[in-house]
Amino acid sequence: MKEIRITESNMKEALAQIDTLEGLRPKDRGCLRLLAEEMFSMCRELLHTDVMDFEIRQEEGQYTLRTITKAQVTETAREHFLSMSSSGKNAANQGIRGLMGIIMEVLAFEGRLALYESAWSYGLQTPGIDYASVWTLSQYIESAPKEEVNSEWDGMEKSIIANFADDVSIGIRSGKLEITVTKMF
Repeated sequence: MKEIRITESNMKEALAQIDTLEGLRPKDRGCLRLLAEEMFSMCRELLHTDVMDFEIRQEEGQYTLRTITKAQVTETAREHFLSMSSSGKNAANQGIRGLMGIIMEVLAFEGRLALYESAWSYGLQTPGIDYASVWTLSQYIESAPKEEVNSEWDGMEKSIIANFADDVSIGIRSGKLEITVTKMF
């Protein structure tokens, strides 16, 4: 399927692509629309941009929704997006090249505190504490008090992506955010 440059004025056109997919029940089509709408709204709210590339791929019952947004990703937005990822990790940073990319991003990032925290978490310094900048739901559930987990889980249950996506991959590198959501029907 073709890639569309989304702006606020043509968002309906991007969503209309979902209606052209063959072999989907109306309920499944609605699910894909909800996933796409949440992806768009998160980019607008957290990155303050309405401009992104959007693509839908269909292969043997698997549907992949992908957005790529060029924006300055703040540390807060970064943490929020990575918390949605199925693995809890930045998919753009894999292997030795990925590690080098992280180091370059950290060195280019504005603010000394962000530099120190990120450098510690990737083993560049040893501050004497085990600092982890990657949040995963499973680690959180294991380590947090039960009442805190229950309170936070209420918010997670309201997330369309958390409820309907089979897999979520988040990649952040060089001022680009890529969100890939996979759904099987």
